[in-house]
Amino acid sequence: MGGIVFIDEMDSNLNDVYLCKLIEYFMYYGEGQLCFTTHNLDPMSVLKENKNSIDFLSSDNHLVSWRARGNASPENCYKNGMIEDSPFNIDASDFVGILGR
Repeated sequence: MGGIVFIDEMDSNLNDVYLCKLIEYFMYYGEGQLCFTTHNLDPMSVLKENKNSIDFLSSDNHLVSWRARGNASPENCYKNGMIEDSPFNIDASDFVGILGR
């Protein structure tokens, strides 16, 4: 009804397929705004065509908005540390000092 709904950990106890279909439902039929957090990357493939629909929380707690970059996908950029201050901007060798060889 034109309101805003906030859901933390929307992917909790929800299958990936259902999660993406639920998000699609809100995209096509919602009459307000849905803001949610998730640890699942699959919703990015659903939302990437919509402007201003994906924001990343940086390691120093500021929002970084997704901007389309040619054929790059938000999920691949995130996984490969190409998002500013992304927590995944690491290499496997970074664990050597912590976990050893």
